[in-house]
Amino acid sequence: MNSSFWWWRGARGCIGQALAMFEMKLVLATILSRYQLALADQLPKEPLRQRVTVVPANGVKMVIPN
Repeated sequence: MNSSFWWWRGARGCIGQALAMFEMKLVLATILSRYQLALADQLPKEPLRQRVTVVPANGVKMVIPN
């Protein structure tokens, strides 16, 4: 689990969790609708298993081409 999502931990959730999730989705949707993204490099990505999902081991670097 990513450490930036700290409000999901514990028995009691953060009061701002729903707003934070909405804001993240809104920002992502805005970026994806306004810009065309491309991979920064074409190197193959090493998979890393995190619990149930598989993610890139070192993240994915993206650029906004001109």
